[in-house]
Amino acid sequence: MCEDLKKEQQPVLNNNPEAFIEYSGIANIIVDENGTILKSNKIFEDLSGYSKAEIENKKRLVDFIDSEDQQFTPALLHIGKDDKSVLNFKDKQGINKYVHLCTGCPPDSNARIISLINITKQVESMRHRIALERATARIGSNFPNIKSRSMDSIINDALNILGEAVSADRIYLLLFSEPDIFKNKIFFWNSTNVEPLPREFYEEYETRFPWTMELLKKHKPINISDVESLPEKADSEKVNFKDKNIKTQLLFPVYYNEYFFGVLGFDFIRSERESIGEDIDILQIISDIFAGGLINKLENEEKDQLQKQLIQSQKMESIGNLASGVAHDFNNIITIIQGRAQIVSMGLDRDNPLKKEMEYIIKACKQSTNITSQLLLFSRNQIAELSTINLNELIKDLMKVLQPLIGENIAIITEFSDDLWNIFADRSNINQIIMNLAVNSKDAMPGGGKILLKTENIVISDLDSRNIPDSYPGKFVRLIFEDSGAGIKEDNIQRIFEPFFTTKEKSRGTGLGLSVVYGIIKNRNGWISVNSEPGKGAMFKIYLPAYFGENVDIKTETISISDLFGNDERVLVVEDDQNLLDFVSSLLLRYKYNVYRAENAEKAIEIFKKENGDFQLLLSDIVMPGKSGLELARELTEKNPTLKVVLNSGYTERRINRVSLEKKGIKFIFKPYTIEQLLKTVREQLDISQ
Repeated sequence: MCEDLKKEQQPVLNNNPEAFIEYSGIANIIVDENGTILKSNKIFEDLSGYSKAEIENKKRLVDFIDSEDQQFTPALLHIGKDDKSVLNFKDKQGINKYVHLCTGCPPDSNARIISLINITKQVESMRHRIALERATARIGSNFPNIKSRSMDSIINDALNILGEAVSADRIYLLLFSEPDIFKNKIFFWNSTNVEPLPREFYEEYETRFPWTMELLKKHKPINISDVESLPEKADSEKVNFKDKNIKTQLLFPVYYNEYFFGVLGFDFIRSERESIGEDIDILQIISDIFAGGLINKLENEEKDQLQKQLIQSQKMESIGNLASGVAHDFNNIITIIQGRAQIVSMGLDRDNPLKKEMEYIIKACKQSTNITSQLLLFSRNQIAELSTINLNELIKDLMKVLQPLIGENIAIITEFSDDLWNIFADRSNINQIIMNLAVNSKDAMPGGGKILLKTENIVISDLDSRNIPDSYPGKFVRLIFEDSGAGIKEDNIQRIFEPFFTTKEKSRGTGLGLSVVYGIIKNRNGWISVNSEPGKGAMFKIYLPAYFGENVDIKTETISISDLFGNDERVLVVEDDQNLLDFVSSLLLRYKYNVYRAENAEKAIEIFKKENGDFQLLLSDIVMPGKSGLELARELTEKNPTLKVVLNSGYTERRINRVSLEKKGIKFIFKPYTIEQLLKTVREQLDISQ
């Protein structure tokens, strides 16, 4: 720079040095060999803040140089000795400026011409850029290992670092509630002597700045340097700018892939500022660092959550398998006890004392059936009667029995979403979910309270599902069940869905209510979450997949009990429990059926071949060693398409849809069954026309 200037100076220096200091268009002075200023031009006077009279023959060059740089001044008076040509220059007001000095020498003179180029803006811009780059590096080094507990402190530290590097008056990071991954977090920083805005202002940001939000959602940074130049669409923004005295604003979207979830903002209220493009580029990088760090936090939490879910899932699966096995064996035993007791009772006169005893046995069997049924619901091995259900209508119907159940001192409030999507589920199971939750709430509110039942449609995105345990993307119907009761201790929340876990007195519950709720929801590919604190009630959120298929209703056919006898139809009975096989075979023989019996599928196939497939009905258990009842039915009906099928089980490892079975012409009966239920099912199936 200095050499170029000297080349330009030389012709004038050779002819008229004094004319040069006015000619060049920059600050010039002529000094003697001691540095005393002999002549100065108007530009130097403006630079220094002194008048010509105050400068000439009264000031030396060193008087304008900062004390730290004065050691370099003598060298500048000698050509070729400019060891440091950028110096700190102080004007009359004591304001520091940065100048680049060049020295020229007129011929045959001891005087020196000093040219001073004001580079304050360039230096400050460079320093500002360096400060921003350092801030970017410091912020970037903090975010890669962000943890859940340190998130707030790391973000607040980052805003403080930005506050030092950027001349903004307010800096803020707003994280929006959708998809509820950061729970509407708000972070802000204010410079000294600048009044912070109330938290409510940031909470209402989306409604206060609609035009701004529209642009940010397109992943575009916004540089507002003149409020008045905003388009008409930004009238809301103009009002808020003027109300809060914001003169300039910089905004950067915080997003991940295509998902926008926050904004990094800078407000300038003390002075207007038009940020250069480089500033915007660096600040967008910082915004991206925020986004990357937050997503990294989310992914780390997701890994931890998945690990916890896996452990919990394995635990619940093990308990479920145990419950299913117990229920299967127990249901076989109950079927035998109940059936034998019924046969004995049927053969006794009304006044026989043993008849009363048999009735007690039958009643006890029915009570035992309720327990095994609940165990199977928890283990998700209960066979469901699926149909199309509108949750709003189901709750309205249920209210007739729900209010009397929980008592008049508990108010039930309903909030139904319009145009609620349907679900595909077992109506009695969904009723049981609500009833079980209601009973628990009643026990938690002995002095009265309120229950809220709320329905709504909800869409879960990929990003949403990453932060919601057990969830997955799709469309769902959400049922919120909330009470104002005693709440649940944190230690108990992890166990409340386990069978037989209860905090109630032994006489007041079995601990199966919530485990049944859990099983029913899981069986329908849904999930349930709990939010609760002691003394603050409990909120259960139930998510069930929305159903958009054709309407399906459960239709049941009836048959007269007096018409249960057979007509010597040939029935192949397959059951791996020998005692139950004996009972069923003897029962069907008693009711005039021609019975063939097999203890497994392989034996049944052997009998079927031996009898040339001459059977009208296959009555088989589903779960057996070797081939299942379903596989057996498929193989035998291929050989004899007229063969009718009745399947039964105390549980099933497969999620069998009864409606789907009946569409294939297969009847199903669930163990433990009564004599009437079995005989009616057999008779109904045989009487169906070909």
